[in-house]
Amino acid sequence: MYNKVGMITMLLTALVACTPKDQADNSNRQPIPELPVKIINLGDAQSFKDYPAVIEGKENIEIRVQANGYLDKVYVEEGSYVKKGQLLFKINDAIYLAQVEKDKANLLSSVSTLENAKLEVEKTKPLTENKVFSQVQLKNAINNLNIAKANFQQAKAKLNESKINLNFTYVKAPVSGYIGRIPKRIGNLVSVSDVTPLTTLSDVSKVYVYFSLSETDYFNLVSNEKDLLKKKVDLILPNGELYKSPGQIEMIDGQFNKTTGAITIRANFPNSSSLLRTGVTATIRLSEKYHNVLLVPQIATTDIQNKVFVFTLDSHNKVTKKQISLFGKAENNYIVSSGLKIGDKIVIGGVESLADNTIIKPIFK
Repeated sequence: MYNKVGMITMLLTALVACTPKDQADNSNRQPIPELPVKIINLGDAQSFKDYPAVIEGKENIEIRVQANGYLDKVYVEEGSYVKKGQLLFKINDAIYLAQVEKDKANLLSSVSTLENAKLEVEKTKPLTENKVFSQVQLKNAINNLNIAKANFQQAKAKLNESKINLNFTYVKAPVSGYIGRIPKRIGNLVSVSDVTPLTTLSDVSKVYVYFSLSETDYFNLVSNEKDLLKKKVDLILPNGELYKSPGQIEMIDGQFNKTTGAITIRANFPNSSSLLRTGVTATIRLSEKYHNVLLVPQIATTDIQNKVFVFTLDSHNKVTKKQISLFGKAENNYIVSSGLKIGDKIVIGGVESLADNTIIKPIFK
């Protein structure tokens, strides 16, 4: 039995000795990875950039009183929609009604005085012509008539003023829109000197969206647009949804802010559904079209410490990690500003596990 075991051992040793060395090495060698590769060329792209923005209504008006007194009536609810001319508040008008009645009486008195002054002049004229009265008496009569006329006009103006003040006790909506908070309650004393308004009224039939551009972004945009004031823009709502209607840039500030180095731009958006309200923070999305630019698929890039890299391929199919600079994003591509040139070959798949100086088998896409 021991002879049989010995013979088997000898045979196995002989087989191992006869195995070629290259075959053993090949069994330990890693296979060359097959990876997709793209040759860089020029193309057209549409890039998007987002900017923080604030929404304001077409009209945002503080409703303030123009008459002092106690608040008698509140005709609206906070957040309700009102139409232009609709009654909002009523201030106690007792003292204003009394003033109107007083001024009416003063006006009637001035009318009587004026009529008497006219009669006096009419009576004095013929008597003066007949030398019964002197010229001085006529002049006095005429002066009294002029004074009476002035007093009449003054009384008339005073009555109009008191009527206007009485009308100020009725606070009406200057525009159509939505009512804000109402801090005052019925019975509270209100005054023209109050710091806090009765409420605010916001007309959001159309809204203005304000955002800022840096100097670089502004000049890039201007150089790529024939008429910036006609450019269409999109609005991203706070929940990430795209607002249904595009807007249009309609105002560019006259100067850059010296502190921030940015310029303010205003776009308008239709708001027939009243979805957008004053004070909402949103995002403006600007699109830019580029022609003959270098495009790199996003899946071909890796980010390391805010730097972007791709793997380029040389003539020996060896990859090299290379940093690139970007100036925009277009759908699934990046727009390259430096680091690559036409004809460069880059790996566009499997880059997450790819190491520098690796030999690959390229599959051109």
